[in-house]
Amino acid sequence: MHQAARSGIGLAYLIKLIVQEDLARGTLFEVVPSASLKRMPFQVLHAFGRMPTHRLLVFTEFVAETVRALQERDLSHWPSGPPLP
Repeated sequence: MHQAARSGIGLAYLIKLIVQEDLARGTLFEVVPSASLKRMPFQVLHAFGRMPTHRLLVFTEFVAETVRALQERDLSHWPSGPPLP
């Protein structure tokens, strides 16, 4: 979606971590800046009919905490995104 938006194919709803460099360069621009979501849901898929393993549950919680932490930080000083915690 990022590349499609950069190519001018259409609109894309992407996280700022991915597009902040394009926004700074003017390659992309925000169409509806007020349409920002505070929380963006994500899904974890696992084999049908099986309970998720403890390892998967721990990994899912790690990803959720990392995403929350990144959303709360000011990322404007990182040209290509911050280093992951």
